Amino acid sequence: MAEMGDKTQLMTLAMSAKFSAVVVLSGVSVGTLLVSLLSVLLGQTVGSFLSYFWINLIAGLAFVVFGLLSLRAEPEEKVEEALKEEVESPAKKTSDIRAILAVATTFFFAEMGDKTMLATVVIAGREHNYFWQVWVGSALGLVLANALGIVAGKALASKISAKAMRYMVAAIYLVSGGLAFAEAFKHKP
Repeated sequence: MAEMGDKTQLMTLAMSAKFSAVVVLSGVSVGTLLVSLLSVLLGQTVGSFLSYFWINLIAGLAFVVFGLLSLRAEPEEKVEEALKEEVESPAKKTSDIRAILAVATTFFFAEMGDKTMLATVVIAGREHNYFWQVWVGSALGLVLANALGIVAGKALASKISAKAMRYMVAAIYLVSGGLAFAEAFKHKP
C-alpha cells in the first residue's frame, strides 16, 4: 500500500507508455530485488546489535512518522510532469536488455531513501531471523504494487482520489506503528 501513488509507481506507469509491459516489469523486478536486498542487509545489520524492544520502538516511531508524512500532499505533480515530457519525446529504438537495465537503474535510484525502502529496513531489523522471507516479501510487494501501476494505474486514479489513497496508506502505517509499540512494551527490558 505504501507504494500506491508513489513516485516510483508513477515512473513505472510512465515507462510502460514508452516500453512494453514485459520490459518494464522485468526492469522493475531487477531493481526491486536489488533495493530490497540492500534494505534487508541494512536492517539485518541494525537488528544484530539492538534489542527487540528498541527495534520495535524505532519501528513504531518510523511507522508513525511515515503515516503522518503520508498525510502530507507530496510534490508528485513535478515527477508526473517530468515523466510526461520524457514519454512524449520520441523514443529511440533500444534493445530489450538495455531498456530493462534502464528501467531497473531508474527504479533502483528512485527507491533509494524512499519510505518503502526505509520500511523494509525497519522490518528487516525487527525480523532479523527471517532474512530471505523479508527480502522476498519486500520484493514481491514492490513488484506487485508496480505491476498494478502498469496494468491498472489509470483506472485506479479515476476511481480513488490521491487524497483517499494517502489516508489509506497513513492509516496502515499508523496501525502498524501502534502494533510495533505494543510489541515493544510487551518485551520491555
